[in-house]
Amino acid sequence: MKTLLLPDKYIISAIGDGKLPALGIVCRPSLFALPVKLGKKELVFNTFTRQLIEPDELKSLFIAQKSFVYNGDDARIDELIKARFIVNNDTDEAKTLASALKILQLLGTKDSKKHESFVILPTTACNARCFYCYEAGIEYRTMDDATADEAIKYILATKTPGRIGIRWFGGEPLVASSVIDRIVDALNAGGVEFTSDIVTNASLMTRDAAKKAVEKWRLNAAQITLDGRRNEYLKRKAYTDASCDQYAAALDAAIALSELGVNVSIRLNADDNNIDDLFLLADELKDVFKGHKRITVYASDIYSGCGDVHSEKANELFYSRLEALQSKLHDLGLYHGEDPRRLRTHRCMADMPNGASVIAPDGSLYCCEHMVEESRIGSLYDFRSEAELRHGFVQDNMRAQKRPECLNCVYLPECTLSGHCPSAVRDCRKSAHIGVLKKLLHFSG
Repeated sequence: MKTLLLPDKYIISAIGDGKLPALGIVCRPSLFALPVKLGKKELVFNTFTRQLIEPDELKSLFIAQKSFVYNGDDARIDELIKARFIVNNDTDEAKTLASALKILQLLGTKDSKKHESFVILPTTACNARCFYCYEAGIEYRTMDDATADEAIKYILATKTPGRIGIRWFGGEPLVASSVIDRIVDALNAGGVEFTSDIVTNASLMTRDAAKKAVEKWRLNAAQITLDGRRNEYLKRKAYTDASCDQYAAALDAAIALSELGVNVSIRLNADDNNIDDLFLLADELKDVFKGHKRITVYASDIYSGCGDVHSEKANELFYSRLEALQSKLHDLGLYHGEDPRRLRTHRCMADMPNGASVIAPDGSLYCCEHMVEESRIGSLYDFRSEAELRHGFVQDNMRAQKRPECLNCVYLPECTLSGHCPSAVRDCRKSAHIGVLKKLLHFSG
């Protein structure tokens, strides 16, 4: 066994190495041992411990997922047991995962009534009409001055000491940039330390706007969505103003932001109907973004787990194409990778002790940026019980209660346990596999 990535030291400190069983005990590959092919290498990644190995001739053991009787005469098997790639057949690995997460979460617990970050929706309005938008049907509302002022008071009352983070979300947040200005002006005047990021279609992000966003809004990251080359992009976005070339504007905004020191993530939203065009787009972007190391491009199925849009078409062919697209982005130098070596102890903002508080344009507070109705935890005018409501939302709606089958999923360590997560309405394994692949691409050698 060759180790390419060492296990997460914090996980190992919480659970220890695996123990060798008595002779004659039935063993099996770990639930969390995921066979992956990276380039020409056939590897196994432990989604729990985060260790990546090259099992050589033992790879068939993980592919077949068969149990066997331990006889103690193979040092390679002993090594895999100690590394928790092989476990006793009756091991409850979901319980082990839950115990480890609980320990690590307790060690990292802070004042749960204070927030390190805030997600602010200046508006739910948008200048695009994407057919796949999960917010379709939501009433368009823009935050008025009075609500913005209450948001400022709330942030000052509930923020943790030191620097905080703010995400501008929507709708299209740039449609209501004056709201952002009002909130930022107050925070700057109050000496609040903060940085911000934005989720935007970038069609309104001119170079002057980008400069202001960096200098005034303290923007350090942006996510921009592309749905294809110019014609496909404009057809899918269906902008309300057809007089502009929003495709060119989005590309130029990405470059302008990166040149100002902002880390830009370009998300390619894929489905059966545009994935071929996205392969061609990748070739174009190689030249457009050449030399811009702060721009990373990745592929995602539409919604990437937030909704049921693609579930009827979630077939092997589409996801094999999506996997190939992600690999191509890496090979072209467009995707710069994520670090897979640490297990996140919290998988969504709702279950984090200092999780982001989501502020909607009408002053409602949520603990999920997708504003799942059940996640409403108060308003700017009454947030005294916010922490208790958040805790109740998470504890009363654990995924194990909603979908017990999730406890036998190899991607469980990659997933939120919230039963109200929008991904609970679909089989998200294929999306999760693409997510793991993205993280491992840089470690394929």
